[in-house]
Amino acid sequence: MAEPEEPANDDMSSNVDMASTGNVASTVNMATNYLSTRKGMTMAGEILLCLCSIIGKTVPINVGCNLNVPIVQLVFATAMLSVFTKGLDKTSFEVHWLFCDLIRVVTGSVMLLITSAQCFIVIAGAAPSVLAGEVFGLLAGGLFGYDAFLVFSMIKSKHVNN
Repeated sequence: MAEPEEPANDDMSSNVDMASTGNVASTVNMATNYLSTRKGMTMAGEILLCLCSIIGKTVPINVGCNLNVPIVQLVFATAMLSVFTKGLDKTSFEVHWLFCDLIRVVTGSVMLLITSAQCFIVIAGAAPSVLAGEVFGLLAGGLFGYDAFLVFSMIKSKHVNN
């Protein structure tokens, strides 16, 4: 019985492994660098607070709180974070990414504040986890408002510089 041949260990396969490792390392490095900025920390906080709001709202059953807003804002914040982390805002000029981000944070702030305050008032005697979810929603709405201020400041400074 013939033994199976071992695959040839040529330099080509090791170069591919090194290139993929280098890409992963550079991506992680870019993400770490962006998350250390004020805008990166704000976006990471938005994602974390939306996630906490979603968890707090889904623990009790049949409460009637609006769960769509934090889920949509979580998805949009993650997408915009990946755009800014990868530097697509500096290379892709078909879309004005700062205005997209401004629209995202303004609508997110208003919608999170309205839905969380409404649910907070209506379900004041409900389970403590619902109240915690609504408090996280209100905090996320405030953080989205702060992010709107940051984005507006960036747009204004770019407009003055041009």
